[in-house]
Amino acid sequence: FIQKGYAITTVDFLEEVEEETPVIDNSAFTVDCTFTTLDGDSVLLSGLSGNLLLLDYWYMSCAPCRKSMPTLYKLHEAYHEKGLRIYGINPVDKTEHIKRFQSEKKTPYALLAGGKDCTDSLGVNGYPTFVLIDSKSKKILYHYSGFSETLYEELSVIIEEALTNKN
Repeated sequence: FIQKGYAITTVDFLEEVEEETPVIDNSAFTVDCTFTTLDGDSVLLSGLSGNLLLLDYWYMSCAPCRKSMPTLYKLHEAYHEKGLRIYGINPVDKTEHIKRFQSEKKTPYALLAGGKDCTDSLGVNGYPTFVLIDSKSKKILYHYSGFSETLYEELSVIIEEALTNKN
């Protein structure tokens, strides 16, 4: 399928892109990734709580990543009580820098370091990359790389449908 959004290029400026993105296999997700909490503990993808997991692959100097954060705050506020868990996965920056960022920005969702062992299997080919996973079936319900003005609307429809199907 064709996706339109914004991506960071090798010279670190925003560039509008329209590119073909590989379709992610929607069968059960079998790879287990390792992340590091900001306290230094290791956690596996299979150990993350929540009915729905929204993984946000990002890094601190990524302008589109930071531009997407208010949308993630809104999604957290709207769906946290219903079972959505958002995890900001940062495979680039040092843990102490991520910890300071979380403290300064008051991110309402968990930020984790690492996750490079999953970038290929999750189709992370740019930043930010959003992956919505049904934690029970292990199916990927949504995958998008880049910034989108309609991210909230797109994800809300999928989250509502997934939560409705769980009840």
